[in-house]
Amino acid sequence: MAFAKFSRMLIPYLLLPNVTLYHVFNRMLFKVEDEHMKTCLERLIIEMNEQPSAEAPFINFGQDAGGTDQANLFMTALYDYQQNSSDPSIVEELGKMASDELFYGVDEIIKFKLSRFHTFPMRLTMINYHFRLYDFSIFVFNYKNIFVGRRCRA
Repeated sequence: MAFAKFSRMLIPYLLLPNVTLYHVFNRMLFKVEDEHMKTCLERLIIEMNEQPSAEAPFINFGQDAGGTDQANLFMTALYDYQQNSSDPSIVEELGKMASDELFYGVDEIIKFKLSRFHTFPMRLTMINYHFRLYDFSIFVFNYKNIFVGRRCRA
């Protein structure tokens, strides 16, 4: 989720005129709240300074910060955007990717919480079932003692 939030925050900065990716990442350092993401972003900026035309810093950041194939794809596309063109349609497509990934993460959290919620009523039902079984067994025992026991005495 942290990478998806980061990528969604990044898109508006990339759409600003005459801005470099390095400056955008420096701005993002102050906006990111997650400490792990901040550390990964600092490492990305340092690696970008050491290797200005290498793709490796972007891939490393995608792997460390996101850890998914989507994160690697996003960072690779961002590298291609930086190196080859300044077409805003690429950034808009990256924004759609980031939104889809964020909504997918939210859907996964919702499914997890719903699955935990569905097990709670089932537990209550099973506890109730045990009480009803106990009540039924007492009823059968008393019925047997009252009605069946009288026939045996006569």
